[in-house]
Order: sequence, then structure tokens, then C-alpha cells
Amino acid sequence: MARKTKEEADRTKQRLLESALEVMSNRPYSSVSMTEIAERIGFSKGAIYWHFRNKHDLLIKLVDTSCSRADEEMMKFTGGEYTLGSLRAYYKHMLGTVLRNNDVCTKFHRLLWHRQEWPEDVRDKVTRLLVGRIDNERRSIEKVLTNLQSNGKIRKDIHIKETAICISAAFQGIFMFQIDDTFYNIDFSKHLDFFFDAIQDKLLEKAA
Repeated sequence: MARKTKEEADRTKQRLLESALEVMSNRPYSSVSMTEIAERIGFSKGAIYWHFRNKHDLLIKLVDTSCSRADEEMMKFTGGEYTLGSLRAYYKHMLGTVLRNNDVCTKFHRLLWHRQEWPEDVRDKVTRLLVGRIDNERRSIEKVLTNLQSNGKIRKDIHIKETAICISAAFQGIFMFQIDDTFYNIDFSKHLDFFFDAIQDKLLEKAA
């Protein structure tokens, strides 16, 4: 019974987070109320306060959950197996996730566009979460490159940290353009192998 209660609580919390994303991504932050978020999915005001102290807490949890999921996905593909193949598989999976869940991804990034409206302490906490997410990705790329370099698989003159930052930034850019098709209305998944091959060719040590 306890497990069922926890599962129900988790489902309730997830529905509240989804409702919050819908409301907060489309409205000025100051006009959003906890009551509206709860009532939108048929919950009482008391239900939402059982899970979250206030809308600042709800917003931070929303971003934290998204970052944690991305970290879990990267660990699934690269944890303990730091190869270019695992890195390629991770990015292809994440781009596929963007394509399958474009509506949710669009709402999340629209939410972040409102961050200047948030209280400074909330904005700082969210920024730390996002920076932490990118840092985790960069460190995983660094492990891949370090492993390859120590085994003589890539050029010795490659600067590991700077290269990892560039790779991460490049793919973050691809994801952003896939989410927002204002500029490029194309399916980037069809070209991801070509782009990754170009990076790989540049990194791999050429035979004499």
C-alpha cells in the first residue's frame, strides 16, 4: 500500500509539473498562480501545496527534473564506456527525443526565455542547474577524448577541455535549431552522422 501511495504521489507531482510547464511557458511569471496550475488539471489548491511550497519551488523543481533526466540519459549511453561510438549514440538518441517530444521541448525553452521575470534568487538557482547540466555533459566528452588520446587514437595536440566545450556547444546549437524551425525547417537527424563523422575525422590520428 505504501508503494502505491508513493507511486500515486509521484504521478500527481509529475502532472503538476506538466501543468506548470504549460502555464509558465505561455504567460508572464508574475501572472501565474499555484491555484491556476492545480485547477487546470482538476486538483485542489491544497494538493499542489502538499508537493511544492510555492511557485518558485515548483519552477526550480521543473528545471531540476529536466536536467536530471538529461544526465541520466547521458550516463545510460556513456557511463563506463567512453568511446566516440557511445557519444554518437547519445547525441542521436537526444536528437530523436527532441523530434518525438518537440512540443514539450519548445515549451521548456520558451519557459527559459521568461527567466528575466523571475526573482533573482530563483534565476540564480536555475542558472546553476543548467550550468551543472552542461558541465556534466562536457566532463563526459572530456572522458571520451582523454581515453582516446591516452590510447593514441586521436591527435596529441588536441586540447581536451576546449574541444569538449566546442563539441557540446555545437550539438546544443543543433538541438536548438531542431526545436525552433524558424530558420532551418529541416530534420537534422538525417545529417547528424555526417556532422559527427566530420568531427571524428578531425580528431582521429591519421595513419602515416
